[in-house]
Amino acid sequence: MDSNQKNVLHGSFRARTRVIPDYSDDPPVAPGAVLGFFTYHSDTEESDLEILTYDPTTNIRYSNQSDEDTETGNTIPGASTDAVLPNNKVWTDWHDHRLDWFDGMSRWYIDDELALEKTKNVPTKPSGLILNLWSDGGEWSGNMTVGAEVIAGFEWVEMVFNISGTNPSKRDQAACNVGCNVDGVQEVGVPEVAFDSMSSDSTSDDSTNDDSTNADSTNADSTSNDSTSSNSLSSGSSAMVAGGVVDQVAAVVVVQVLAFWALFFFGSN
Repeated sequence: MDSNQKNVLHGSFRARTRVIPDYSDDPPVAPGAVLGFFTYHSDTEESDLEILTYDPTTNIRYSNQSDEDTETGNTIPGASTDAVLPNNKVWTDWHDHRLDWFDGMSRWYIDDELALEKTKNVPTKPSGLILNLWSDGGEWSGNMTVGAEVIAGFEWVEMVFNISGTNPSKRDQAACNVGCNVDGVQEVGVPEVAFDSMSSDSTSDDSTNDDSTNADSTNADSTSNDSTSSNSLSSGSSAMVAGGVVDQVAAVVVVQVLAFWALFFFGSN
């Protein structure tokens, strides 16, 4: 799943997600898949949060790309970290994952607790946000057993960000009319309206507040020309599936104002 907004330059990206175990299988999560949540401009302008299902369930990968020297093939020190989640947390449980992208700094959080920060290879180019679940049998993902599958669930996804220039997307560029708060809300993952310029009785303290976001009132993944914007993709739930072998390849995506569901099937050799 790829965000419509491609001109994001710095922001906070958040998702409540987990890899769903099947305790009737051994192991409960099949090794060989990668769950990714990351900003992306190119292979050398990218901040990653990745769960590798062959890793221990306590471990998560945080990186700023590129993490490899293209001339020598050596790993670039400080660009990538195989981190252990704090307080015995595991990625098979529901957690709020967060990536904050600043000028010269990347920070990763879990359940509002700082897990790691990096100053190495911090992206500098306008980007989009990608969520994916994949397996290709390669060195990074590992090889899934034929017939195996991995399922990931998402309860919600939020983006709070600045933009740079026009959005290269072909979608409508209409300005947003509604501003929302995503921090200090009653229910995490459910933005609250801070102002509505279409409403005669609306009020607003400051539409460019760090915790204030802009969202189109009729389209959850609309674009904006304002300096601080948000796409709240979901207050419902979704699932992604990566399978070793499936009878057919299918991709179904439905995006609504309040919820989205996504089901992805990926085959591997």
